[in-house]
Amino acid sequence: MTQLKTVFKYIISLGLIIWLLWSADIYAILKAFLKMNWNSFILILFLYFGSHYINTYKWSKLLKKYSICRLYVITLISLYYTMVISGGQIIGDGVKIYKLSKDNKELGEISASVIIDRITGFIALLVVGIIGVYGGTYLDKENIFIAFIIITILLFISIYWVYIPFIESFIINILKFIKTKITKLNNFVLWCLNFITIWKEYSKNPFLILFVLLIGIIYQTICVWILFIIARDIKINVAFFDLCWIATIVSIALVLPITIAGIGVREVTIIYTLRQVGVDKESALALSFTVFGIQLIGALVGFLLDFFIPLKRNT
Repeated sequence: MTQLKTVFKYIISLGLIIWLLWSADIYAILKAFLKMNWNSFILILFLYFGSHYINTYKWSKLLKKYSICRLYVITLISLYYTMVISGGQIIGDGVKIYKLSKDNKELGEISASVIIDRITGFIALLVVGIIGVYGGTYLDKENIFIAFIIITILLFISIYWVYIPFIESFIINILKFIKTKITKLNNFVLWCLNFITIWKEYSKNPFLILFVLLIGIIYQTICVWILFIIARDIKINVAFFDLCWIATIVSIALVLPITIAGIGVREVTIIYTLRQVGVDKESALALSFTVFGIQLIGALVGFLLDFFIPLKRNT
């Protein structure tokens, strides 16, 4: 079944790319792509890997027992698995947990840090998107703004769910029942209880949450800056603030694990959103393919690190 799903995702990715290229002017795409000022490519790569270091620093504030260098290597390795294995960002987060965890107790702490890091990252992304909506030139702002606000509120609730009395007590009672009736799942129950404890430690520290959110906003802003540099080099005339909300929508779309490495979904979303600010299809595809190329470089670095520095799970 898993292999069938993977094949299906490859088919969707390939089908979307063929469909997009079939109706596009290939020469115009190449022409737009060749407008790229390759002298700025080094800057783009510096910003790309630097932004991931900043994002790793955010994670390290949640998981202080590990060095930032070790966490950075694991972050880069996760980029490789995110790219090549069906499941996208979920697989990348799973790799982070697997590479670090030693036992059930540590597994709960690491899992909580990775999930909190992901949630705060999405909130930061939405904050950047909200700023972009009101600072940009797109006229139909209200619907996008409301959608971003609703998702942000839901994500904040997901951080503080442990303080909703009936939810926590309900989960604890279920875990106690499982521990009593199914002894083989004791390790799972132990992991869940430790996970809840660590989660409460994070969520009761508003200064920590605020700090990682701030770092997340810096990271997301740099990501938009990379897009802006690429867009400028291939002669796409789009405001920085417009790229803020466009990048947010594209990132949300890529969460859906319906294609391999977001191929197809990324292109469709970028074309649609850039069209709202007057960018033609061919230029949008050139931008999307350039972004994908940078992500491939990141994945290659992650592969080499995983090959030469195998951070195996300690048992």
